[in-house]
Amino acid sequence: MKNTPIILAVVITILFSACGCAQETQKELLCHKWELHAYHIKNKTYLPKKKEREDYIQFKDDMTFISKEEGNIEKGNYTFNSQDNYIEFKDKTNDILRAYIISVDVKTLVLKYDIRELRDIEVEYKQSN
Repeated sequence: MKNTPIILAVVITILFSACGCAQETQKELLCHKWELHAYHIKNKTYLPKKKEREDYIQFKDDMTFISKEEGNIEKGNYTFNSQDNYIEFKDKTNDILRAYIISVDVKTLVLKYDIRELRDIEVEYKQSN
């Protein structure tokens, strides 16, 4: 029984360390170039239109991003909220766009943008080679 507080302290330390590593890993997973791959709407998958086929988002380690949407290049800063699992993009006009991370792994990033017109759409990106 004398060792119970020590064991409890070790377990708590390990749990908090594991949470920190998981959050950092998710941020590290984001820091790549992601090419637009598909849209998912109500269990149906749609390929990007011809003018969207070269669209991408590139997240950099310094918390900046570059994106291309229908031929237009956008640059700015982003913040990553690991607790609520979203990214906020801030462009040069200081407009903020929020995107919720549905899933992210080494190959695929799925976002749901917090825009009325896009709320029912999951946007799938594939990591650029």
